[in-house]
Amino acid sequence: MNDFIKFPQKNIAKIFGYKGLLKTVTRNVHIIKDNTTYKCKVCGKVHDTGYLDPINTLLQVKSNDTYSHADILSPFLCAYCYYIQNHYAKKLQNPPINNIGDIIVFPNRYESKNFKTTLLNNDLLQLFMNPLKAPYYILLKDQVTNNTIVNMSHTVKATVDSELIVVNYGLKSLICPRLVTLNCLDDALLLLDKYNTQEITLTEDVLFNRSKSSYYDNWFTYKLRENKEFMLKYTKFINNYSEDIRYVAKIMLATYKEFKKGK
Repeated sequence: MNDFIKFPQKNIAKIFGYKGLLKTVTRNVHIIKDNTTYKCKVCGKVHDTGYLDPINTLLQVKSNDTYSHADILSPFLCAYCYYIQNHYAKKLQNPPINNIGDIIVFPNRYESKNFKTTLLNNDLLQLFMNPLKAPYYILLKDQVTNNTIVNMSHTVKATVDSELIVVNYGLKSLICPRLVTLNCLDDALLLLDKYNTQEITLTEDVLFNRSKSSYYDNWFTYKLRENKEFMLKYTKFINNYSEDIRYVAKIMLATYKEFKKGK
C-alpha cells in the first residue's frame, strides 16, 4: 500500500502494460537501471530505472504537461513516466489505456467510469454516496481543447480514506470530505430553488465559481445584491465549502438533481 501511495505513476504504468523493458531511443539518451540519485524530471520521484536525458530529448513538449513537471532541469526521466507519456493518448489492445482519464485505478486493476460533467448519470456521485474501499486513484479527464487531454498521472494522489476522497481532475488533486461535499450539493440546491426565480436570478456559476477569478462575483441581479437574507446565506455557503469541494460538487450537480427528482 505504501508504494501505491508514493509512486502512482509506477502503478499506473504497470497496470496499463509496462513490462520493464527499456529500449535505446537515441544514442544521445542512455538507459540507466541503478539510479539512486536523480529525481525524475516529470514526477519528481527517485526511481531506479529510466533514461539519462539531460537536454529533454524524450519529452513531448505540450502546454498542458511541461509546466507541471516536477524538476524539468533534472537529467533523469523515469521509465514509468516515459511509458505513460508515449501511450496515454492511444488505445492499446490489451488493456485499453483510455487516455489515463475517466477511470478508477486500484492496486491490481482499473475500472472505466463516466465522469463527464455534462452527463446526468455521472459516476462520481455514486462514489461519494457509496464509497469504495481505499486505496485507489480517481482520475477525471480534463479536456483542454478538442485535441488535448491532460495526462495527469505524474501529479495524481491516492484516496486512502473512503471518507476523504481525492478527485484528480486534470492536473488538480481536489481533496473532499465525502459527507461535507454531499452537504454542499444539498445547500446549493436549497439556494437555487429559493433564489433562482423569474424575479430573482441566481446562476449556478455564482455558487460554483470554478476559477479564482472574481468575474462571477458580479453575476447578481440587482434584487439579489440587495437581498440581505441571500447575501448572508451566500457568504455562509462560500465560507463553509472550500474551492475544492465546490469544484467537485459542480461536477456532480446535474446528476444530483436527477437523483433528488427520483426520491
